[in-house]
Amino acid sequence: MNRALLIGKEPGGELGFSYTDREPYDAVVIGSLELGQLLRFREERVLTALAQGKSVYLYTPGLPECPKNRALSGSLTAAQRELKNWGVLFTDGGRKRLVTAEEARALRSRAHPPGQGDFGGIGMKIGKVIGSVWATRKAACLQGQTFLVVESCDEVVVAADQVGAGPGDKVLLATGTVASRYCMDAPVDAAVVAIVDQEGRHVSP
Repeated sequence: MNRALLIGKEPGGELGFSYTDREPYDAVVIGSLELGQLLRFREERVLTALAQGKSVYLYTPGLPECPKNRALSGSLTAAQRELKNWGVLFTDGGRKRLVTAEEARALRSRAHPPGQGDFGGIGMKIGKVIGSVWATRKAACLQGQTFLVVESCDEVVVAADQVGAGPGDKVLLATGTVASRYCMDAPVDAAVVAIVDQEGRHVSP
């Protein structure tokens, strides 16, 4: 079993590591963080591990609850987004069965949609951001996620924002399995993964 440097409390879920407090180790697991620690996170051992190319996991049930104070909540979301930008992987220790887009289409054609815990996908879409969704309380696996309302193909969807898009932006949407993977396997069906600068179409002569 791989060894991981444990920071904070040991996770309640099984992540597949044996924990240590000294080198050598293969990865880093952040088991818990207090609100103040997260807001000013600069743990040298984590930064060193990231610089060395080691995987760093943050156990989301060990995160503090989202504050009711809106400004503080915004700062908390920004702090978590910064960790994701550094390459920290958020995980709740769960295991989800993933189905491919082809499997999802086959299930739908047989009038048997993917069941609970399954994430299929139809493909990528282009849409326009028309609003946002504010949630002061989120499931642990959604901590750090911001959500946008996107209009695409005469359909309005709520998508997890991964690129900092805003109202009026034309964006690229990933759906199904791809969206879930962009969001560290969180239970989302759509994710904004790019801001579209220019859209073109090739027409054959």
